[in-house]
Amino acid sequence: MNNKKFSALLLLVFALVTCAFSSESAQAQAVDIAIPTFGLYCGDLQAVKSGTVKFDLTDENLLLQGLGVKRSDYLVSSKRRVEFAVPFICSACGLPPLTVTVEGRKVAGSVWYGEDFAFLNNDFDVEKTYAPVLNESLTGTLYTVIPDSDTLTVSLTFYEKSFFVYETSSNLTSSNTADGRYSWTFKNALSKPCYRFFVTGDTSGCTLGSGGAYAEEVMPLKEFIDAQYKENAEFYEDCGGVSEEFFYAMANKSMQNGSFVKYDDLFFDSVNVKRFNVFKFGADINDESLISFQTVIDVCRNDALSPCVNSVEHRVFDSGLITYEVELNGKTPYMLSSSASAVKNDAVYTASTADGFSFTFSSSAKPGNASKTYADIRTVGWIICGVLGAFVLISSALLIYYGVREIKRKR
Repeated sequence: MNNKKFSALLLLVFALVTCAFSSESAQAQAVDIAIPTFGLYCGDLQAVKSGTVKFDLTDENLLLQGLGVKRSDYLVSSKRRVEFAVPFICSACGLPPLTVTVEGRKVAGSVWYGEDFAFLNNDFDVEKTYAPVLNESLTGTLYTVIPDSDTLTVSLTFYEKSFFVYETSSNLTSSNTADGRYSWTFKNALSKPCYRFFVTGDTSGCTLGSGGAYAEEVMPLKEFIDAQYKENAEFYEDCGGVSEEFFYAMANKSMQNGSFVKYDDLFFDSVNVKRFNVFKFGADINDESLISFQTVIDVCRNDALSPCVNSVEHRVFDSGLITYEVELNGKTPYMLSSSASAVKNDAVYTASTADGFSFTFSSSAKPGNASKTYADIRTVGWIICGVLGAFVLISSALLIYYGVREIKRKR
């Protein structure tokens, strides 16, 4: 056996051992985060009488991406203009296509952005979303500080704040006092050409102290956000498209909560955060009207079971009796469980309830625990590793034996 073949065997053994261990890690991350879908919301609890919600899970390509389609029809009744909302969870760079019609006519509306989904703990409040429109009369002051050394200290004093954005470096320490004085010390400050601080409201009492030169400019808040949006337009396009209205909503959120926000958090990191958002619209209702909409929904995958088990969760607000229809495809035809009794007719399951509805489905009527499959794979892997290991040891011994004998023969 030559050295190349021997090295190849060692690499093969190492690869098999790595696969045996990595299967544990793969199993540990086998369950998706469940993202619910929502029914029509109306502040007038008597307006929504009933509805039909259809889950179309027949598109195999969509299902492999963890997605499905939901079509909704709601019967509403009133004699005046009524405000409605369609809630959904997504990031600012992943808004789903959504068209809402009232009696077949498309209605205009706007997306109001809400809180981070990860921290809501199932507390989905439609009223706790933020308008995508700014008060254009709201002004502020932009301080642009230019560092003249690698350590920069900036202090800013203000007494009445509504919205405050500040830029940071990779190494920053900050502090503040009870009298409204905030200080930042930037290390490695020369890594950026300048640092921006924007504060809204009356800044006549503000004082800024800086270790570098700075410029001061009064401008509308909207103008400030629009300028940053234009500056970062290529980034937003690469993300899949983010509208200016999202940043207006985040500014309104910070003003209502009286919070500070870092520049990078606002203009970069925030666009990928999944939030509880709503599409708000108004409609003039005469007696009874039909509100319809269609959207893409998230399907949760549980790969800890074999074959994979998918699940969908739908939540409702006070909306009367809802009829749910679930259409599955030929490769995942089995509904394993549902929160309300469902009747099967071919590949369509139907249930009726005034509550929310959740269900699971799979390609098998009785999925097993994937950990057994992983265990079997590991067992086979260890057996192969043992056989190959023994082979390598025997080969090594023979190689040494014949090598020593050849040396003695030449002597």
